[in-house]
Amino acid sequence: MLRGRVLQSLGLYKVATRDGFAGAPLGVVAHGEVTVTVPTTRPYLGDLRAAAAPRVDIVAAYAGSDAVALDACVAAGARGWCWRHWVRAMPQRRWSTECAATAATASWSRCRPGLPGAGSAGLRPGHDLVEAGAVMVPGLAPSQVRVLLMAALAAKLPVGDVIDRLL
Repeated sequence: MLRGRVLQSLGLYKVATRDGFAGAPLGVVAHGEVTVTVPTTRPYLGDLRAAAAPRVDIVAAYAGSDAVALDACVAAGARGWCWRHWVRAMPQRRWSTECAATAATASWSRCRPGLPGAGSAGLRPGHDLVEAGAVMVPGLAPSQVRVLLMAALAAKLPVGDVIDRLL
């Protein structure tokens, strides 16, 4: 509940305004009572436990970055990762596409599809990753994408199917 508003947790993010947070409305609070105004769905993925879920890491990429963080994730036993990248800032294209082809991979970029100028400037965030099998998830924070990847892997379901159920 935020200033009389109830927002959905999926896709909720902090903003620098008086409201403090932005997200999809779920309901309102008035006179101490919550009224849900939007129908909700809770997709069931199975009887899953976080402690048993496979390791999924968030990897930040920036212009000129290398694959050291990815090597560390692999060495630590990661079965998936969420790329947090900025437009074309991808560590070693060959390495990143090999990763997307061999592990569960989701990609988050501040450059969301449909932004004015993104396509006309020739910018295609994560294009090589998507071609290799990654799933683009621009509407959620990387931490939320990580949890969805963990759930998909734990349930042994395709990542794209799990994302489609929720978004």
